[in-house]
Amino acid sequence: MGVYSDRSSSREGLERGQLTGMAEYIPTPTTTDLRCLDPELRDFVSIFPQTIENARRAQVVVDFMRAIPPRPHEYPDVIKKDVYLSAPTADISQPPTAVRLFIPIRASEEGPLPVVMWMHHGGFFSAGPLRLDPFCSALAAGANVIVAATSYRQTPENPFPAPFEDVYQVLLWLTTSSGVADYFIDPTRIAVGGTSAGGTLAVGICLRYRDEHSAEATRSAIRLLLLEDAAFELRPASYSTYHNPVNIIWNANVTRYMWELYLPQGVDNLDLKMKGYAVPSLATNLKDLPPTMLLCAQWDDLTNDAIAFGHKLLEVGVPTEIHNYRGTFHVSDKLLHDTQVSAKKREDIINALRYAFVQ
Repeated sequence: MGVYSDRSSSREGLERGQLTGMAEYIPTPTTTDLRCLDPELRDFVSIFPQTIENARRAQVVVDFMRAIPPRPHEYPDVIKKDVYLSAPTADISQPPTAVRLFIPIRASEEGPLPVVMWMHHGGFFSAGPLRLDPFCSALAAGANVIVAATSYRQTPENPFPAPFEDVYQVLLWLTTSSGVADYFIDPTRIAVGGTSAGGTLAVGICLRYRDEHSAEATRSAIRLLLLEDAAFELRPASYSTYHNPVNIIWNANVTRYMWELYLPQGVDNLDLKMKGYAVPSLATNLKDLPPTMLLCAQWDDLTNDAIAFGHKLLEVGVPTEIHNYRGTFHVSDKLLHDTQVSAKKREDIINALRYAFVQ
C-alpha cells in the first residue's frame, strides 16, 4: 500500500512547518507556578530544556527528541528478547519490524500467556521501544503477561503508511503465526495499546483488523484497546489545545509537526478507510472495536479530543472507560516511572488487563 512515493514533499514540510489547513500555533510559555502539577513531577518540569516550547521548525523538535537516550532497565522477574518479524502478506519491500518481548520468567511453566502489544510515543519521528523498558517490565510482571514493544519506521523519512504497516504486520504475526508458541504467547488473548502516536497507531490497526478479519474475529482475539495520551484529531482546536500550562514537554505546535510529517500530502488522496486508519477522528465506523481504556493527562493539549473520541466509542456501543490523571502532563509516567501517580496509572492498566483476560 505505497501511498506516497515523492519524499521531497516530506522534507519540504519539515523545513517549512506547514500543513494545508492548519494554522501555526505558538504556545504560551510553561507556567512558572507549578502547583497545578503533582508534587513529584514539578522538579522535572522546572529543569526540562525549553527546546520544543517555541520551536519554529519541525527539524528542531525531531533532532531534540531523537537525542533523548534509551532507558535500559533490568527486572529480575522478566526476560527480554528481541525478535524481527515479517507478516506473510507483507510487501517484499517492507523490512522486518523489530519487537522487544518482555516475558515473565515463569512463562515456560505457566504459559501460554496473554500478550500486550504496545506501541511507543514520540510523534512518529522519535523514541522507540528501548525507552519503554521500565514500563513494559512492570506490566509484564504485574499482570503476568508477555509485552511486545513494537518499533516502527520513523517520519519524516518514512511517512504514512510505513509506520502503520510495520505495526500491523506485528498484529498479524501475533494472531496468525504458529511461531508465537515459541514465546509462550496465547494468540486468543491480546491487548493492543500505545502511548501518544502509538495510541493513534493502535486504533488504526484495530480498525483494519476488524475490516479484514470480521468483527467476530476481532472480539475473539483482541480483548482490550489501551490508548494513553493518544492523538485522535488532525486539526485539534479544543479547550485543552489552547489552555495547557505545561507546553515544555508537548504542545499543539508539536502536534501539528507530528501530523505534517506523518501525512505530508494530507489526507485528501486517501480513501475513507485509510483516512480512519491514519487519523482516528476521521473513521466513519467505530463499531465493534475492542473494549477500550482511555488514559489522559490533565495537562495535555490532546486530552479534550481524547475524551471526545471516548464519547464517540460509547455512542456506538464500544465499552469504554476514561481516566484523567490529576496533576500529570503528556507521557509523564514514561518520563518519571517511579512516582506515585505513574504507579497508579500502571496499576489501573494492570487491573484492566486482568479483567479483560479472564472474560
